[in-house]
Amino acid sequence: LTPFLRVEFTHGTQDAFREQGGYGRDFGGASLKRLSIPVGLEIGRTDEWKGKPWAQALRVSYVGDVLQDVPEGTVYSPYSDMSWRGRAVSLERHGLRAEYNTSLQCNERWSVYGGYSLEARGNSLYHRVNAGVARSF
Repeated sequence: LTPFLRVEFTHGTQDAFREQGGYGRDFGGASLKRLSIPVGLEIGRTDEWKGKPWAQALRVSYVGDVLQDVPEGTVYSPYSDMSWRGRAVSLERHGLRAEYNTSLQCNERWSVYGGYSLEARGNSLYHRVNAGVARSF
């Protein structure tokens, strides 16, 4: 068992856009900023599969948000000639996360990896899947 403390910063933007159709609204751009600090435990194992190094890790953590900026932007309806401020849904500031990651070193330069993460925040569940091939130089 290995305890860990990580820092994660999320930043995303949405450019301004107009809805399709005769009653389409104009939405102004918005941005999301979030600083999270996951704290948890990791169980890791390194083994061999057909003579090749194979690493696996299972992590369970509490994810608390130190900073959470809820995106908001101007909305304008040309049909009614009205504008207002629109806000995104404010997510829970606390969550629980479980992650599993694995990596297989195929040779000196190539490896394949994959992982899955499930995060629960209030009534929301977030699933993340990553998979790929990596080449070392």
